[in-house]
Amino acid sequence: TAFMPVGSPEVEACFDMLRSFLPSSRLMLADSPLPYLEALAVLDPSWQWEGLCLYAMGSFVPLKALEDRDLMTVLTRHAAASTSPRSLILLAAVAPEPSTLAALPSWSIPPTSPLTITDTTTSTTANTTTSATASATATGKQSSGTDTAHGGCMTVEQSDEWQASQLVDRPAQSAYGFRDSFYLAPYAMWTRTEGGSGADGDQQHVDWVRGVHADTKPWLSGCYLNEMMLDQPGQAASCFEPGTYKRLKQLKARVDPLGLLRAL
Repeated sequence: TAFMPVGSPEVEACFDMLRSFLPSSRLMLADSPLPYLEALAVLDPSWQWEGLCLYAMGSFVPLKALEDRDLMTVLTRHAAASTSPRSLILLAAVAPEPSTLAALPSWSIPPTSPLTITDTTTSTTANTTTSATASATATGKQSSGTDTAHGGCMTVEQSDEWQASQLVDRPAQSAYGFRDSFYLAPYAMWTRTEGGSGADGDQQHVDWVRGVHADTKPWLSGCYLNEMMLDQPGQAASCFEPGTYKRLKQLKARVDPLGLLRAL
C-alpha cells in the first residue's frame, strides 16, 4: 500500500480483507497515527523468541549486483559456513523507484472482483495438445467461474483505473534511500544456555555475521539502520545517502544540542 494513492478504495479493499483474516493472531493494522512507544512495541508479540540470541547486519544491494556470480559465490560460501542451524542470510526486494514502477504494466485492483490468475499452457505429448487454465479467487480457493462474494485484492492487467506513473515522484533528498535494491542481511540466531556467552559461542556467531558483511561490502550501496547493531564506528553514516546524512546531522544539532540522543 506504500505505492498506492492514500485513501484509495483499492487500498481499503485489501485492508478490509486483512482485517477479517485471523484477527486474533495477525499483526495490528495501523489505521491512524500511533503514540511513539506503542509503535515501537507493535512487533513484540511476533518477536518474543525466548532463549534465543540475535546478531544481524542489514544492507542494500543494487539490482545489477545480483547479476555478479562472484557475489552469489560469496553468499553461498558463507551460508555453508553458518555457525548455527537457526542462522540465515536473507535476500529480499525493497522499495523501487517510482520510475521503475512506472515502467511496469498497468495495475488495477477492483475491490469487488476476485483475484484471477490465468495460466494458459500448451504441451504436446504423443501428438496430443492440451491447454490448461487455472483460476483462483483472492481467498486462495480454486474456482472455475466468477466468485464475487469475496473482494479481490489485485489483478495484473491493462487498465486505466490506476497507473503506476501516477505515483508521486520521490524527492531527490527524501529520508528513504537505497531504492531499486535488494535487502541483504545475515542473521545469526543461537540458543542461550546456562553456560553463558562463552560456552554458547557468542563471538563465533557475531564473527560470522561480520564476515558476511565484510565480504559483500564491494557490492553494497548502504546499510539498514533498523538491522545494524551500531556497535562499530561509522555504521550510522552508512545507513543514509550522503545528502540525507548531512541533513540529519544538521537536524540533530538543532534539536539535540546537548547530545542526549545517539551520536551520529
